[in-house]
Amino acid sequence: MTPSSKRPPPILRTWAVVLVALAVAAALLMAFAADAEAQTQVHNCNLPTVTKNGAEAWGGNSYGQLGDGTNNDSSKPVAVKDLGGLRDTAAGGMHTLALKDDCSVWALGSNEYGQLGDRTQRDSSEPVRVERLSDVKAISAGTSHSLALRTDGTVWAWGSNEYGQLGDGTNNDSSEPVQVGALSGVKAISAGTSHSLALKSDGTVWAWGRNQAGQLGDGTNNDSSEPVLVKPLSGVKAIDAGGSHSLALKSDGTVAAWGGNWEGQLGTGTKEPHATPAKVVSDDPRDEYQQPLTDVKAISAGGAHSLALKVDGTVRSWGRNDWGELGNMGEPRDHTKPGEVKHLSDIKAIDAGAAHNLALKVDSTVAAWGGNDHGELGAGVTYASRDYPGPVVGLTGVKAIDAGLFHNLAMVGEEPVAYEDWDIPDDPYKEPSNHM
Repeated sequence: MTPSSKRPPPILRTWAVVLVALAVAAALLMAFAADAEAQTQVHNCNLPTVTKNGAEAWGGNSYGQLGDGTNNDSSKPVAVKDLGGLRDTAAGGMHTLALKDDCSVWALGSNEYGQLGDRTQRDSSEPVRVERLSDVKAISAGTSHSLALRTDGTVWAWGSNEYGQLGDGTNNDSSEPVQVGALSGVKAISAGTSHSLALKSDGTVWAWGRNQAGQLGDGTNNDSSEPVLVKPLSGVKAIDAGGSHSLALKSDGTVAAWGGNWEGQLGTGTKEPHATPAKVVSDDPRDEYQQPLTDVKAISAGGAHSLALKVDGTVRSWGRNDWGELGNMGEPRDHTKPGEVKHLSDIKAIDAGAAHNLALKVDSTVAAWGGNDHGELGAGVTYASRDYPGPVVGLTGVKAIDAGLFHNLAMVGEEPVAYEDWDIPDDPYKEPSNHM
């Protein structure tokens, strides 16, 4: 034998076997750990409650949607009873949804069309569990219908279905969840007045429901009871459905809009409706070339107006301004291009209601502006709208916000943060009026 072909000494062969065995064991342990982690991620809905988040609510309460055990409107936040361990909340037309830590969904308020999902049509001022639904990771409430996104990427819907907004191929209302067509691979959902949106993991957007203004974005004005592809549109990372229009935030920080535009809510510089996505134009008044709005990190579609949160923590608004929903102080006319919301900075989340808005500040307090007929602004009064942001009184320690038709929700944690002074003008309530 040549030196290169000689067998190694026994002790070396032994150590080689040991090292191989250790390597195999390590690989098995890593695989087991990865599998365990994956199992934890898949089955995390079965874990015990990990938060003590509760909810505060204010505004309209005709059907008990505030959850305080009454049917009285409230111009100040009140605690939603019997709801704890929350992951998320959603305010609809006259109903409220809550997603708990165990991935179950609870609902309260109006139930005329079955939007509470408890297999009845009885209104409830106390939370009832949505039947036959589990493993939910996101929720959204429309005017009279509700959506839920499950951990397997499927979408479920219940409530009013007059225009096909449940997406199950029918126009039949449902008081329990039904699956939205064959839609899968979904990572975000949004329920509008009578239409619905879903964002898939591949960056495409799908829509169903009412389409009289082109809010489905498929190039037609035909309602659809099944999901249709919004086109041409790709590279989307966030969506929001409004009254009769829709918004999409693209990965490059620009915004696309489609649907109704009678009051400039698409932000295209005109009031022409679009049945396919169009770009929201720049907020620079000197821009004559219709460049796109940029540096946006969040969007929200209201009744007939829109909001965009920029990366610098400021907010832009456009569309209807009858009740001061644009927050531009003393300019009641509609705006077809984005403009800055006055006296507002350090914002980390936004949400638009029918004619009012909420903004969550980095100090975990909340600002509100716009219509206030039912106390939507949380200012302690109901008789005046406000065309600039002001604080929701007594509300601190907020983790998330949601604006509905006439009521609002705030998810609050255990440790409130200190209140800070607001840079706002004199109190407008010295001269009460119904409108601006």
